[in-house]
Amino acid sequence: MTYFEILKFIFRLDVFYEVFYQGTFFRVKWLFWVVQQNHAPIFFSIFRAMTIEDWRARIDALNGELITLLNKRASFAHEIGKVKKQAGMPVLDEGREARVLNAVGELAQKSGGPLTEESVKRIFQVIMEETRKVED
Repeated sequence: MTYFEILKFIFRLDVFYEVFYQGTFFRVKWLFWVVQQNHAPIFFSIFRAMTIEDWRARIDALNGELITLLNKRASFAHEIGKVKKQAGMPVLDEGREARVLNAVGELAQKSGGPLTEESVKRIFQVIMEETRKVED
């Protein structure tokens, strides 16, 4: 059997994993080659440091998730707005917003992430301001 004929029987499946190793993220590519005619499959991997494009792709995926979660939060606020309207309550509940800001500030501190407590609070202030518009 010629080399070309053998290649006809090879199917390739590429799967990527992201691995954090010794303080650096790596993109790992597992290649799985299946050779028909009772040959054993061959596994090997290629390690390379993640590129800017890899990081941006991860951010793009997170942006989609964030939008989904923000819309879900806004739909809950819309329902709360209906209840408040029926009860004759004002949309703005300063006490509730202060409690939310304190809670997310504490979560930010505990998470140990790169965003400071004040950064997270400012982000949530904007989220609550925009969500309040949905409650009206």
